[in-house]
Amino acid sequence: GRMVDFQNPKPDMNFLMTGPVTVGLDMEESPTGVYKPKFLDAGQNPPEGVILHYWLGSKPDDEIKLTITDEAGNEVASYTSDADTVPHLSTAAGMNRFVWDYRYDQPVTLEDGDDLPANLLPKAVPGTYNLTLSAGGVESSQSVTIVADPRLPWSEEDLVEQRDLKLAMRAKISEIHESANRIRRTKDQIESVIGRDGVSNELKEQGQKLIDDLTELEGQLVNLDPHGRKRGANAVVEKLKTLAAMIDEGDSAPTQQMHNVFHEVSEETAGSLEGVSTLFRNDVPAFNEQVEASNLPPVG
Repeated sequence: GRMVDFQNPKPDMNFLMTGPVTVGLDMEESPTGVYKPKFLDAGQNPPEGVILHYWLGSKPDDEIKLTITDEAGNEVASYTSDADTVPHLSTAAGMNRFVWDYRYDQPVTLEDGDDLPANLLPKAVPGTYNLTLSAGGVESSQSVTIVADPRLPWSEEDLVEQRDLKLAMRAKISEIHESANRIRRTKDQIESVIGRDGVSNELKEQGQKLIDDLTELEGQLVNLDPHGRKRGANAVVEKLKTLAAMIDEGDSAPTQQMHNVFHEVSEETAGSLEGVSTLFRNDVPAFNEQVEASNLPPVG
């Protein structure tokens, strides 16, 4: 495939489209868990972001953490040495490097789902930021200043408006993922109940209908098969992801149409979330009454 997946690269040759030219590359995993391209027939760019070097006298026993805050003290992003997260901090003894890509933290992750690509996340605007590394009971801080490319026509107001809209979109995606995660956990519990021996047909039918109703609302919020062939309209979270990618393509303020689309998708989201709330307020308790009458543990 010509569009390389930077988090799940192919084991051999990968290819990347760079405008009219396609180049070949190998993917090498860095100590932070991020795959980096090693181009075979193209030049290599330097790392993009704030490059942080830190030295550890020995491998720490406990987790280390990097916290990034803005001038007002608001947390922008944080990273740990947890190897299950990408990127993560290296805990090797000696000199280490970490590159902050100017991006804010991920939203709430969809269970069994992937993190959002970096271009969908809000980007820090030019200004001063504080980086604090905590390791072995010791904290070390350093301030850095991000400056805009002087060759580009930009204004602080435009970049702040872009960041704020994407922050609002990140919050909306978190809300959607939290609701979808709740639906999935509840469906698993219902399936566990109605799959037991001795459960009445009436309770099975009631449970299956509740699963079907939850699945219908889940499909409005998120694509049920994100890697399969898509038929019909996208779910609301996919619409937000597409809009976020469009906003990220320039250094200008979002257009009025972008604001309008976010407003429309937010209203669509509110309707689906209200439907979820109604099911959990009415249908789930009604199902639990029948479950408890059968001397079975209720679902959450």
